[in-house]
Amino acid sequence: MGATYDFTGRVALITGAGSGMGEEYAKKLASSGCDIVMVDIEPNNLLRVHDEIKRFERKMISFHIDVSNYKDVYEAVKKALHTFNKIDILINNAGITGTVPVLTENIEDEEWDRLINTNLKGAFNFSKAVIKPMKERKYGKIVNVSSSAGRSVSENCGSHYAASKAGILGLTRQTAFELAPYNINVNAICPGIIDTPMLRAVSEESSFITGASFDLNGGSLII
Repeated sequence: MGATYDFTGRVALITGAGSGMGEEYAKKLASSGCDIVMVDIEPNNLLRVHDEIKRFERKMISFHIDVSNYKDVYEAVKKALHTFNKIDILINNAGITGTVPVLTENIEDEEWDRLINTNLKGAFNFSKAVIKPMKERKYGKIVNVSSSAGRSVSENCGSHYAASKAGILGLTRQTAFELAPYNINVNAICPGIIDTPMLRAVSEESSFITGASFDLNGGSLII
């Protein structure tokens, strides 16, 4: 990532922060001055990332919850607001690929529900939970992590994964439309097969961009 942005005074909530892209988002934002709220279903991963981010001397809290459970999501957001008085940035990153590879006719009901609930409902749950406090402050940045599979097809992860990521794009467009009058930007990024992309969609310079989807795939999907 070539540019460095100053997020001092901002508070970012990142789901799926215990590994992969979510971990990198948390580290990059913390290194740029952001206070961090981390969410992950794996408590040991949260502890590891928490220890690694300590060097940035930012205030941090973490929650070990299932993003598909709205009650737990609401309580986590409530506690985060009590700690920081605000949430400036929400990164809906938590997601799973499920049992792969799998053909549509072989997807079990439980597998479909588990993946849709984590990938799509999780993003909906956290968006729903932060919208009211963001609207009250008339400020917010919501970044939904979709996938190139949501824009096209999934060669490896199946139709349940593609459907969940396509649903995230619909959620992004609709919430961006609803929240634009409140100075809240909602955008999606659509990574391809990437190791640890740095988050750029939450820059203060992007205040005129909302409802957009950004493809980060090295040219593997050109549409």
